[in-house]
Amino acid sequence: MSFASKLIAEPKRAVPLATWLAYVYFVFFSHALLPGPDVTQLDPATWTEVIGLSLNFGFVSPVLHLPFSPVLHPVSGKERRQSK
Repeated sequence: MSFASKLIAEPKRAVPLATWLAYVYFVFFSHALLPGPDVTQLDPATWTEVIGLSLNFGFVSPVLHLPFSPVLHPVSGKERRQSK
């Protein structure tokens, strides 16, 4: 069964979906509810850092020596080149 047909068959399945969508809107896209800029107004350097730290989560990528893993210091956020 597709997701839409499951929602039609059991409407209570829509509650977690609606809650999650409201949460995502509130945290990432609300302009007046939370302080600071929303996701659409962040600097591109911030996104580069977020992607680098996500790939670097738990230092798994550098330990495995993956070729695409940036080495970012989790506190300073400065990128370092990997030593080979």
